[in-house]
Amino acid sequence: VENFVATELLASSNLPLYCWVGKNAEIEFLHVMNGRAVPLEVKAGKRTQAKSLGLFFQKYSPAFAVKLSARMLDNSISKKVRNLPLYLAGQLNHWFITPHANT
Repeated sequence: VENFVATELLASSNLPLYCWVGKNAEIEFLHVMNGRAVPLEVKAGKRTQAKSLGLFFQKYSPAFAVKLSARMLDNSISKKVRNLPLYLAGQLNHWFITPHANT
């Protein structure tokens, strides 16, 4: 699944790919969207618990993050994390809507 997302990101943005590795945690991709480095957590299934994402938020306090998984599109926008289906990985820069501060 990570290879699929990497291929989609490279094809859609042609930007270098970065990841973050902590002591016992890993964020698969850091991607530039709207001028910000955004952590992208990738999950192959429908279970989307992301311990690594929580640790990343504690350490760096990003404005928001994206979690890509096999779950269907959810129109609700969390203040910090947007859950999107894997098939949108190549369209993040065109489709992504930055969560508003008061959402």
